[in-house]
Amino acid sequence: MLICKDHKIYEVIDNYDYQTKTYTYDEVPIQSLIEFMMDHVEIIRNFTFGDLFEYIKAEATIIEKMFSSFMGHFPLEPYIEESKLPPKGKIAQKHEKGIHELQIQWTMNLYNDHLYVNPEFVGYGLSENYPNNNELINSKFSLAFEKVNELLPYPLILKKRVKLYQYKKNFKKQNLGKLNFRLFDILSAILYELTFSGLPQKRNEQLKQINKLMDEIKEEEKNDKLNTTLITYDELEKNIKEEEEKQKPELMAKSVELAEEYEKLLLKYKDLENIELKKFYMTNRANKYFRKKVKIINKKHEQHVPH
Repeated sequence: MLICKDHKIYEVIDNYDYQTKTYTYDEVPIQSLIEFMMDHVEIIRNFTFGDLFEYIKAEATIIEKMFSSFMGHFPLEPYIEESKLPPKGKIAQKHEKGIHELQIQWTMNLYNDHLYVNPEFVGYGLSENYPNNNELINSKFSLAFEKVNELLPYPLILKKRVKLYQYKKNFKKQNLGKLNFRLFDILSAILYELTFSGLPQKRNEQLKQINKLMDEIKEEEKNDKLNTTLITYDELEKNIKEEEEKQKPELMAKSVELAEEYEKLLLKYKDLENIELKKFYMTNRANKYFRKKVKIINKKHEQHVPH
């Protein structure tokens, strides 16, 4: 078992004293992550994402090979170089909008009788409760477009609670209990998320495009604000029903018109079908007549053939 505290990772070694029948525990600082991939991990206190990333950097070559599939086969070096840049942002306070901490949590989904369980690396904090932007609510944040250096100072937290979600109507999530994280789970979740949007340069370009699009949307919303009215779902449903009632006579008239057109087309089709049948009948008679003539000619020819 590994414990993370005070910016370091320790292996917990238990010793059993047969005389006193008691356990004692030693905490030994580890130098390598590779040896402990299947060990369970606990984060006790004072441990940041930057602390863990230092261990990743120290064994980047072998970790890159081991987790290549999770990383989309991107090299780890560009992310390490990015981590050397000083962070520009600051960690949001508990009452402020933004990310407060980074979490490793479980996602469990049941879809078409298949169960999917994966560790997930996310930001956690407060965001605006749209459309009431004055209200802040607890939220998860994707880290797919975050720079590595900006994430380093954040505390890293493990959330062991497993919640089951199903893709069914009116299904409520179920709390199934807690599941420990192994070191492999933690690293796979982190490396998957960091590389999700590609290499840092490509990721930053995509982020610029997204921000530009968001600015355009906000500007449109601002311009349309005077003409926009928010209504409840019940009001929307009522408006739709009223509009349908208004359009009923027009729709009925259109239905009658379409039915008449259909009848005309059907009669036309039947006429064409009769013509085709007649053509077939005449052709068939002609073929029979032709075959009969051929037989007569052949018989006459046979009579004049010398034996």
